[in-house]
Amino acid sequence: MSTIQSIAVTYTDGRVKTLDKDLSPIASFSRAIKGIKEGAKVNGLRPEILIAWDIAYNVYIKYGVDCILTEGTGGTHGIGSLHYVGLAIDLRTRDFKAGIAEEVKVELKSLLSSQYDVILESDHFHVEYQPK
Repeated sequence: MSTIQSIAVTYTDGRVKTLDKDLSPIASFSRAIKGIKEGAKVNGLRPEILIAWDIAYNVYIKYGVDCILTEGTGGTHGIGSLHYVGLAIDLRTRDFKAGIAEEVKVELKSLLSSQYDVILESDHFHVEYQPK
């Protein structure tokens, strides 16, 4: 497999920018994926929480981390959990570098309306739609 050694970008105003470092075609165009952990239940997820997952995915892309839904409507949760009615999801956090998950939590909260809660658990974000 060959690699690209440099790329020249010519702007409309005539400026030329050259990138000289080794740019692997695969690495240059890779992006985080949006996926579902094997065994996670997604049947019955409501549109309100799917919107939150899309927003979270865009934040994860910024950090180069895969946005993996680890649980939707399945699993064991507390009495009255919004997971059981399709209004909560859990998203993996283990792939963030140390200290970054807290930064991502703040960003998620700022992008989602006050109708959403974002809680950083030990190994995942718990995101729920709970109008106030």
